[in-house]
Amino acid sequence: CVVSSTTGCSLSGVSKTIREASRGGRFTTVALHCTSANQLRLFLALFAEERERATNAGTSQPKVRHLFLASARREKVTKYPLPFDQDSELQNFQRDVRILTELVAPDLYALFLLEGQRPLQETLRIPDIGTISFPLLQELHLIGGDYNFAPEYLRWLKRLQRSDGVQMPDIPIPQYPPLP
Repeated sequence: CVVSSTTGCSLSGVSKTIREASRGGRFTTVALHCTSANQLRLFLALFAEERERATNAGTSQPKVRHLFLASARREKVTKYPLPFDQDSELQNFQRDVRILTELVAPDLYALFLLEGQRPLQETLRIPDIGTISFPLLQELHLIGGDYNFAPEYLRWLKRLQRSDGVQMPDIPIPQYPPLP
């Protein structure tokens, strides 16, 4: 099959138009099975680039509505867990998780957090993000790990589920100070 240059240009134009029209929906559902901290860093750079592109084009910002986030595997495995203040790999991963969470929290409907079953010295754990406001969050799934969420951020949930699949209408919630 031979395609003329007119047909090729037309197909290219349609492809570019479709790509631009669908840009805002590219990030509706995001799953980060962080095999390394670098995967999260790369996603953050891509997401920031798309947000900047939308701002410059005067179009709506991309919104993440459903986020699955798993702990990452360490690039440097130590024999024993390092103290937090000496563990730059963990500090950088947790900083990136907080940045991502703060960016997507205003638009998020469902959040799935998975803490891996690897030994602590091999895992970059997800930080405590329970004091970030999630105004639209309807589902929260916590799998493994010890996650804390401030009480005022749980009252709007329609579904909260722990790792064994048991619905949790009454869960122990730590007492955070009131937030501004």
